[in-house]
Amino acid sequence: MHDAREQEYGRWWNENGLDVSWYRHALFEPRRAIHEAFVAWTEAHGPFSRVLEVGCGCAFFYPEVFSEAQYMGVDISAKEIGWSRGNDPRGHHTYLCGDITKMVGVDIEPEGFDLVFSHAVVDHVPDVDLFLQACVRASRGRVYLTSYRGWFPELATHRQCWSPAHTCFYNDLSPSRVEECLNLLGCQGITVAKADNGSLPETLITMRVP
Repeated sequence: MHDAREQEYGRWWNENGLDVSWYRHALFEPRRAIHEAFVAWTEAHGPFSRVLEVGCGCAFFYPEVFSEAQYMGVDISAKEIGWSRGNDPRGHHTYLCGDITKMVGVDIEPEGFDLVFSHAVVDHVPDVDLFLQACVRASRGRVYLTSYRGWFPELATHRQCWSPAHTCFYNDLSPSRVEECLNLLGCQGITVAKADNGSLPETLITMRVP
């Protein structure tokens, strides 16, 4: 990432005045089918005792889903992490502010979680391959990722565009490149598939970490 972009990256997410109601109505509800499919998947493949959500935002919905687990939420926005810490009703979840690609092995124990998941975050990261690697390194079991931008089977490489307004990237993922990257990382049971959101198709990525 260029120096100017690196300095700007994530600034909007720290400075916007949006609250949890915006997360619920603008980000969660339009993708409810994707979230419900993930919850059903966890019920089929769990239980999970240690769970990491990458890009937790205001920690809406999932702290309750994983109320009995050791749940950790990570986000680049100090504003959102501060809100999440102050609104943890049980007081036993953990929230960290930072970039997952720089945290594994520093703030996050490698292979520390039996489930690592992330919704609509890989769409905005500077380096898709590095993001995938960090999620895999943090897991000792399963990884589950969704990309809301769409399903792009025709792409041989990821298509990326910088957004000055939102100080992040917009990424269209290449399914073949995702699968290649995960194979190089030694993942098993890899799925890179089209997910149905009821309107715009999305990209679903799941794998097991050996």
